[in-house]
Amino acid sequence: MSGTLTLRNRHRTRRVDLRLLRRIARALLRDAQPDGSFELGVYLVAAPEMTRLNETFLRHQGSTDVITFN
Repeated sequence: MSGTLTLRNRHRTRRVDLRLLRRIARALLRDAQPDGSFELGVYLVAAPEMTRLNETFLRHQGSTDVITFN
């Protein structure tokens, strides 16, 4: 698999098993992009940072569950 997968937990109060999350993401990516052509970054953040990102980039008030960028 030659694509790029980046996982970061920037949420300081919630522990996340990044090794497990990486295995799950790689398995899904193998099915979705068998040629290995992907670039995926997953950043887990707390509500205040999500609110800031949502308001800065999407001009939406408040927090949200997920933001995606191309």
